[in-house]
Amino acid sequence: RWIAYRYAFAHWTLDSSAVLVSGRGPDGLVAIRRLDRRTRTETILYEAPGMWLQDAVDLADGRIAFFASTGERAPLTMFTWQNGIVRTITPTIGVGGAERIVWNPTRTAALLVIPEEYNSVFYKRYYIAGIDGSVREITVDVAGALAVEWVR
Repeated sequence: RWIAYRYAFAHWTLDSSAVLVSGRGPDGLVAIRRLDRRTRTETILYEAPGMWLQDAVDLADGRIAFFASTGERAPLTMFTWQNGIVRTITPTIGVGGAERIVWNPTRTAALLVIPEEYNSVFYKRYYIAGIDGSVREITVDVAGALAVEWVR
């Protein structure tokens, strides 16, 4: 029996047959794992020793997209993984780790909320990172908003 809440981040696969979990697992490994609903098996897809990774999702073309960095609070970069090959998709985003990452419904882009400090004042910067490699800061567009969410 496996329990998905023991992992840092979890997202359903597109076909809902499994949950992709990412981050540090109960065994201490930072990895992307697939938790199969039917068989209740756990498979490590990609292990990242010495790195931090999070918010892995499967894409319609078979790749797995995720965010990774050198540490839990370090700036993130989007990567994809398929058949053992990891590719860098975006440049580094922001100046620190994300407080929140939300994939859009089609998994072609993700919203990243990244807290920053300036003169002892904390504020949030908002970015859209696309699987096409684009990164766009939208902080000015959403300034003062209580919540920023994807809509269909």
